[in-house]
Amino acid sequence: MNKIIVDGYNMIYRIPKLARMMESDLEQARSELIWLLKSYLVRARVHIVLVFDGKYAGLNTTSPRVKNRLQIIFSKHPIKADPIIKKMIHDEKKKKGLTLVSEDKELMQYARSAGSQVLSPAEFLHRIEKRVYKNELHNKYDMDLSEEEIAEWLEIFGEK
Repeated sequence: MNKIIVDGYNMIYRIPKLARMMESDLEQARSELIWLLKSYLVRARVHIVLVFDGKYAGLNTTSPRVKNRLQIIFSKHPIKADPIIKKMIHDEKKKKGLTLVSEDKELMQYARSAGSQVLSPAEFLHRIEKRVYKNELHNKYDMDLSEEEIAEWLEIFGEK
């Protein structure tokens, strides 16, 4: 399964709504990003690792939290997220199946030189929104039809 590493605060500050939220409610901004990533995972067959600097960690954030295919890591203060992300890239066995989401130039260069893909937060957000929109359409129109329902519709439209 492919893996996506998201530079947490880098992404938050590149999404205007979340960046504004950061000014007054750090936890809410992080929760919104987590919700976006979980929405993406509804249909995407990937594993996402979301890495935050530990300086702003809330309570109970010293150990990694894993929920299905979303892993959330806070670095231990004063260590920043960047060295953790670099180590993850370095340790990854399938580097071609790894994508970094960040606009940090040093991290981007490191990932590319390791043979991994790089997406800007804006590009990744576009993918998320596209995927979430498809999910909403799928849920709205319930496209999973049984054999009987298909036969009935074919009969109604004179195809059978």
